[in-house]
Amino acid sequence: AQEDAVENAESMVLGEQFDKPEQSMADKFLKTEMEMAENSTGIDFNLLKTSKIPKKVDSSKRLRDEVNSLLGSSGGINSPRNVGKLVEQMEKKEVLDDTTFLLGVLSKSLEEKRIAESFMKEKGAQILCGWVSELKEMDERNSKVCDTINLLLGCLNKMPIDRDTLKKTKLGKSVNSIYKYSKNGKIGHKARSLVDKWKQMVKKEKDKDSKTNRKK
Repeated sequence: AQEDAVENAESMVLGEQFDKPEQSMADKFLKTEMEMAENSTGIDFNLLKTSKIPKKVDSSKRLRDEVNSLLGSSGGINSPRNVGKLVEQMEKKEVLDDTTFLLGVLSKSLEEKRIAESFMKEKGAQILCGWVSELKEMDERNSKVCDTINLLLGCLNKMPIDRDTLKKTKLGKSVNSIYKYSKNGKIGHKARSLVDKWKQMVKKEKDKDSKTNRKK
């Protein structure tokens, strides 16, 4: 017994007994509460200790810093030469807040005709078509989702979209599905107005083609 006491004393002095300290009652209670919460919600709270969440935050910050460096005084892209860089950042976006931020920048940028044309050449319509598909699957009861869809429809309305673009991207079909299934009156009205606008544009282009062919 005396030898055990000496050994325990030496271990304490060397710090060996401090490697795995005994849990306090508070620690045990917290652990039990976390386990119960994990069982009821299916959330692994250990994920909060990983670097996954900070990485997303860092990624969003880098994206915003990159885009902000391209902006002019109006809040839009300062030159058609930088449209390609904006598109690169749009392809990197990860979360809804990134989408909302980028659409806000794009909306202001599209006010300038040259930038709008450059955005079309950079296949911007294809990117936005993909975003339409993503957003229409989200819950419209979330006000951020509604705001983002409204921004997206506003950007599409400003873009010089032609018949070929609609054919390649199926944008008309995607936006029309928002009109059909949206329970938000404002969003539904905007989507319907956009689809009607494109229908009129396609009709005019077809009529123009017909007249040209008759002259030949």
